[in-house]
Amino acid sequence: MRKLPKIFILVLLVGLLVPSLLNAQQAQQARHRFEQEFRNTNEVINHARGLITGSGLERGSEMLKLAEQIQTQARNMGMSRNFVNGLKLTFSARDKAKSAIMINRQASENENLVRRQLEKTEKLLERIRSSISTDAGHRIESLYNTAYNNQRRAREFYYNHQLRPALKLSRQVENTLNRLIERLKEMNGNLERLRNRINRLENKIIRVESMIEDCGNDRAGQILNEVKNRFENMKNRQNNRKLEGIESRLRSMNQHLNSAIEICQGTNFQTEQLNRLQFEMEKAAASIRESGNKQAQKLFKRAEKNLEKAERFCLAGDSEACAANIKAAQISLRKAKKLAGI
Repeated sequence: MRKLPKIFILVLLVGLLVPSLLNAQQAQQARHRFEQEFRNTNEVINHARGLITGSGLERGSEMLKLAEQIQTQARNMGMSRNFVNGLKLTFSARDKAKSAIMINRQASENENLVRRQLEKTEKLLERIRSSISTDAGHRIESLYNTAYNNQRRAREFYYNHQLRPALKLSRQVENTLNRLIERLKEMNGNLERLRNRINRLENKIIRVESMIEDCGNDRAGQILNEVKNRFENMKNRQNNRKLEGIESRLRSMNQHLNSAIEICQGTNFQTEQLNRLQFEMEKAAASIRESGNKQAQKLFKRAEKNLEKAERFCLAGDSEACAANIKAAQISLRKAKKLAGI
């Protein structure tokens, strides 16, 4: 009977010690886990700090600052041995730090997009600058200079981390440059067409000169000399900014050459046909070119060649070949106008 109280006391002590030991063990595990997660969060925050500092990302800086504040609260909880709430807070701080990292990543992707756009636009600027001649005209120069200045502003936005306005402005510059390229193409097309007309007129002057030598008419000779002088003066003053003036002078000189031909040969039906056809082709040239229809443009060039042959044959007195080429030119012109929607 004396041993019973001792056993009872021993069981009671064990019953009291076991929960205390278990609680101490759980507390140790909670502390260990908190410390480990706290260190992990610190690593994420330090990584975010390295990315955000100096980046100019306002939203990223705000998220990083919030993460640091919450992590400080988590540390205070740990020091107070409130590991459960400390864990919740350090996890929250880690999430905020990860958000800051994500903001930086998105900003980097956007920055790459803007940088590629800026590089693309600047290559376009260089390409156009090399293709603009010194006498391209005030309008072309003004458009280019405006585009150049806006691109420089876009670069400044980019350097100041203002990516959205940088991207928007650079894209606007690209659109302006593409319109400028189309205008330059049109100008080059006009110049090519003008050069062809000048060459045709020059060849016609040579043929008419030979005809007038055989004709021996002084009035026709005077007209020819006037045309030759005007032709040389026009070539000396030729520039891109006065295309319309050159075209009107070419038309006038061509009419005077036809007058000289009529004086030597007498007015005839084929000469009138040539004059009407020449006028009709000059009237349709711009619309066919601007239509962008390749087949129409090809047919128009064929009509121009037939017209040149017709003039040559008419001057040579070969009325049959002249008529055939006039007819061929009329057919090609009619088809070209239809395809161009004229």
